[in-house]
Amino acid sequence: MRKFSTILAAGAMALCTSGYASQPQAAAPPVDSGAGAEQRVELSNFDFNPKEIRLQAGHPYALVVANLASGGHNFTAKEFFAAARIEPADTALVTDGEIEVPAMSTRTVHLVPAAGSYKLVCTHAGHAFLGMKGKIVVE
Repeated sequence: MRKFSTILAAGAMALCTSGYASQPQAAAPPVDSGAGAEQRVELSNFDFNPKEIRLQAGHPYALVVANLASGGHNFTAKEFFAAARIEPADTALVTDGEIEVPAMSTRTVHLVPAAGSYKLVCTHAGHAFLGMKGKIVVE
């Protein structure tokens, strides 16, 4: 009986040890792009402020787009948004490379930009013609 107990104990230890060794490793935590610096851009009647936005590639940002005007505007930079990693919770705010910002409201998108130089424009009728265009430079 003693031999059987010893074999049973050895088997139990082997099972416990092999189960521990085969446990899957925890996945690395996702990149938290919401922890970055804030970049504010103000939209007013036919203007972006600043007109040239400078960011660092690979660094997380909270892009805060504030419409100070009494009418609607958008922040359209198709290539910029296509190249950036956008926080999954914020992807619904960007449609076809554009953030629509109603009058007197703000939209915030957390992202990590990719290097490049990108056009920025408001695509509402006549707004770009009246000066509502700019540039995003990511170095």
